Amino acid sequence: MSLSQFWNFSWVTEQLAGMARPVPFDVVCPLLLKEKIGFVVSLTEVSVLPTDAPLVVKHIPIPDYAPPTLEKGLDLVDFLFDLIERKKMRGVVHCAGGRGRTGTMLAVWHCAKTGSDGDTAIRAIRSARPGSIETPTQEEFLRDYAPQFRRRYLTLAGQNTAAGSVGRL
Repeated sequence: MSLSQFWNFSWVTEQLAGMARPVPFDVVCPLLLKEKIGFVVSLTEVSVLPTDAPLVVKHIPIPDYAPPTLEKGLDLVDFLFDLIERKKMRGVVHCAGGRGRTGTMLAVWHCAKTGSDGDTAIRAIRSARPGSIETPTQEEFLRDYAPQFRRRYLTLAGQNTAAGSVGRL
């Protein structure tokens, strides 16, 4: 049994993947651990992850087909910066189908880490995960807020200006 076959799992960077809802968790969890995944970000309105999961769990509820709020996007950047950049962990972001909300938040991280604009991030994530970022409002969200995600990343990295070598995927 594979994650990609049943849960729309794929890597977008060496440290971060996207997937559909990881249920049943008792089946999915060992597969995640086999991939050396240390954290899961759940974007479903109600988290399906057990509180005693052997992984770090972050719940950022977003309504289906909706974009996140700016605050939730920044919360994701803060969380991923800590676990990926500081603690060198690997993780996965999921929603119900692993496309709309998942793709949008993976693109938020792409904007933050690379400094790319929203359209570039949309193309990059859709290239890695076809069908990602499902609605015009999700696309608009990325176009509107991409620079703010990069500023947060640079602030967390202790940078005052956008340095070309900071945050390459």
